Amino acid sequence: MQTGIIKEIKDNKKVIVNLDIINDCTTCSLNKNCINQNKNCENLIEAVCENNVEVGDRVKVNISTSKKIFFMFLIFFLPIIILFFSFYLFKIFFQKDFYVILLSFVVLVLYFFLVIIVYKINPSFLRIKCYKIEEN
Repeated sequence: MQTGIIKEIKDNKKVIVNLDIINDCTTCSLNKNCINQNKNCENLIEAVCENNVEVGDRVKVNISTSKKIFFMFLIFFLPIIILFFSFYLFKIFFQKDFYVILLSFVVLVLYFFLVIIVYKINPSFLRIKCYKIEEN
């Protein structure tokens, strides 16, 4: 579990949480070429809080290791596999590389639309939960 502070409250119990992750800008080898010159990096994540929370409350965010691996597979690895598979599949049917490449990227875009549609139909499928830290 990671902790963070609620930065924004959206509709239907959705919140934006700024996670407390240590910023390692000083040890980064790309420090001088960094896009974020003020080095004030925020680690924002959208989560769902079941209990009543307000902006500025400290919360615990539960992101399981299996969910992190699943997200990486869904967003990074599976699209690469789909891209190569569709490329070789279309290579069988078309002689021109332009059509093969174009159709492969169309399949890739369709894949991401499918992921978005599945998320819209069943948002609990990818939902991250947070819990308010009770201060004594």
